Amino acid sequence: MKSSTAPCRQFGISLSLALVLLIGFSGPAAAAGFTDFLNNVVDEFNNARRPLALIAIMIVGCLYMFNVIDMRRTGQVAIGVIVIFAAAEILDLIIT
Repeated sequence: MKSSTAPCRQFGISLSLALVLLIGFSGPAAAAGFTDFLNNVVDEFNNARRPLALIAIMIVGCLYMFNVIDMRRTGQVAIGVIVIFAAAEILDLIIT
């Protein structure tokens, strides 16, 4: 048989949990650390962008030269390289 204090106790538990989560996760420093991490990832990707595109185009050129890949697939790879490596510029065009 439930007592008359059961609803109050359930509300108290929920309220305590909400307060703990609110206080525990309310630090702007944690968000800044995650943002810095993501900015570092983007910076590293930007540094490796040109060599990766060059390698991809060289591989596709070799495959096309030896007739392993057709012109349609070559075009798809070229469009893919353009979209992947121009993603930051495309995002800037959309946002601003």
